[in-house]
Amino acid sequence: MPLTKAKTFTPALAFNKYEAGHYFTLPIISTTTGAANVGNLVAYQMYFPTINIDRIGCRVVTAGGAGSLGRLGIYYASATACYPGQLLLDAGTVAVDQTGNREITISQSLTEGFYWLAYLADTVVGSAPVVRQHNTIINPYAPITSANTNFQGGSFFRIGSQPAGSLPNPFPAGATDLAANPGCHIIYTRIA
Repeated sequence: MPLTKAKTFTPALAFNKYEAGHYFTLPIISTTTGAANVGNLVAYQMYFPTINIDRIGCRVVTAGGAGSLGRLGIYYASATACYPGQLLLDAGTVAVDQTGNREITISQSLTEGFYWLAYLADTVVGSAPVVRQHNTIINPYAPITSANTNFQGGSFFRIGSQPAGSLPNPFPAGATDLAANPGCHIIYTRIA
């Protein structure tokens, strides 16, 4: 079950930003690229209103070796920490041995709350694919620990040794918090 706020308030709905066919990800100030090295599992937190999504995807900038696959999914937020929790959806794999937007058709209903979008470099054959990554984001959901905190930063978690196959359930403990550093693959969804 997603973490939710005490009172429902989704101002973006009033401005018709959640329309069918529109794509949805974190607000991004700038992007970079990085290799999706085998075994790397990354996740970042996003807020969703009550909504249905029909696509999940990533953008490949430089193709990996023939047969390379990326696995996409969604985790519930942990009920006790700012961390991914139980697996909601293992959407399957996309071929990352070709460039461009790589999408999976899904049918997923989400209730208002926080979720974690995840990418696993499932299979890398030869060279790792290079994917679009967050460089600087606006993450209004990240916990602030002091007045000196970079308010643009957010939490991204990475596990570096996840075996190929299904996404783990729950998300593995002990992930590295990448904080405001670049290195989390951009995962996007499309509104049904």
